[in-house]
Amino acid sequence: MLAPVDALAAALLPHDILRVAGLSYVENAYTNLIAWAFDPSTSEAAALQAQRAWLASIPGLARRSIVAPARPVPQFVTEGGVPDLLLDYGDWVLLVEAKTGSAEHATPLGGKQTIDYPKAAREALAKDSQFPVEIVLIAPELREPANPDAFSGTYVQLAVALASMLSTVPLPDELRWTYRVLVTHFVGSACPWGSRMLEVRPREWLDDAARDGDHVLLGHIEVIQLWDRVLPQAG
Repeated sequence: MLAPVDALAAALLPHDILRVAGLSYVENAYTNLIAWAFDPSTSEAAALQAQRAWLASIPGLARRSIVAPARPVPQFVTEGGVPDLLLDYGDWVLLVEAKTGSAEHATPLGGKQTIDYPKAAREALAKDSQFPVEIVLIAPELREPANPDAFSGTYVQLAVALASMLSTVPLPDELRWTYRVLVTHFVGSACPWGSRMLEVRPREWLDDAARDGDHVLLGHIEVIQLWDRVLPQAG
């Protein structure tokens, strides 16, 4: 298995065809792409490994171990609104709210999305009030959710999870290429520093950050936070 930064570099394609198609920062399209990548019907082995790698990359969710991949449900309708994605693991549920340029908005219940969606999902699933429903807010950069118990993630973390999966799971060439299209887009067009990430290998970018000091630290604090979570896994 390749280290995360090396797996990511190996998965990147030279061109971002989804950006060319005009899909950059389109929230519903991103939700559907994530659902496809995580769907066991796409590939059971790929879905399990990708979901495991992604959960492990998010502090707070890394404690959650899964034995089988969840089947993603995009646009899960509740009386309190429509969470972008639902992953049901049987004994707990994860909601995903995918953002690009927009902020959390008020739901029909009156609160912000990361606050109201877990309760609304419990009711829609006919679960009791103690049933664990987690929610993660995904955005181009790390954001503070309105709900202090919610988690924060980025599209680059998704890209790293998919790239790590590709380094371990045998897949047909055409399916592998499709996953690489997603990895390339989530790195190159779904984060503020994407063009720079595509110019050089991630490890080389980090060497630049170490050399340039405070200027890079101040200008790219989100990148530093993200790679701090990934680099320890590289050993």
